[in-house]
Amino acid sequence: MKLVRELTKKETLLCLVLAGLAHPLPANAAGPFVTDDAAIAAPHSCQLEAWKRFNRQGYEVFVLPACNPFENWELTLGQISTTVTEGERERQNLIQAKTVFRPIQPEQIAWGLSFGSTIHRHPSPGQERISSVYAYVPLSYSIGVDLPLVHFNLGGFRSNDDNRNNLTWSVAVEAPLHPRLALNVEAYGDHRSAPSYQLGAAISIVPNRVQLFLLTGGRRHNRGDNGRWATLGFSVSTK
Repeated sequence: MKLVRELTKKETLLCLVLAGLAHPLPANAAGPFVTDDAAIAAPHSCQLEAWKRFNRQGYEVFVLPACNPFENWELTLGQISTTVTEGERERQNLIQAKTVFRPIQPEQIAWGLSFGSTIHRHPSPGQERISSVYAYVPLSYSIGVDLPLVHFNLGGFRSNDDNRNNLTWSVAVEAPLHPRLALNVEAYGDHRSAPSYQLGAAISIVPNRVQLFLLTGGRRHNRGDNGRWATLGFSVSTK
């Protein structure tokens, strides 16, 4: 995701809170994009999403494997690693569950529920702690077959680091340009900070199985070198 800057700890957690899981084109909000869609992995299937987000101060690596072992529950157990130029590294685990109450259909509003927690990994054994808990509702609207989709998320985020509750939001438009190419643009944030934005493409390498993501983004009112970023990522699905 970036030509970029180092994210603050709060921004990193916000990305985890809102980060969506990739699904085969065209009905999806891609993994590196923050805005989630009202869709989950196919029943009895798994997927792996991974991406690296670069900025001038360092980089972040996201690895998010997910499976749907039942019919309508997708479970994710992932990790994010943040490294700055001085070599300092911070790791967090992400645990998330997601379900869909109404799937994406043309000219209908689809919606679901997602909730989870991030766990800060301390270098010393036994010192791990829950750093945040969150929940949000993903909404998706399909204008029609092979037409743009609109995604909207609204939720809450509790940071145990500063004992604050935050209202989180995100909105995205996903426009299919070709059976193997979709353009995504989004904005996201919380009620305490200026919004961020991202623009990128999802490229289907193997239809319904393998996707490549290329993104760039930034934050409003922050135009310095540390306010922009670039991301390269991929997703692989078993179904």
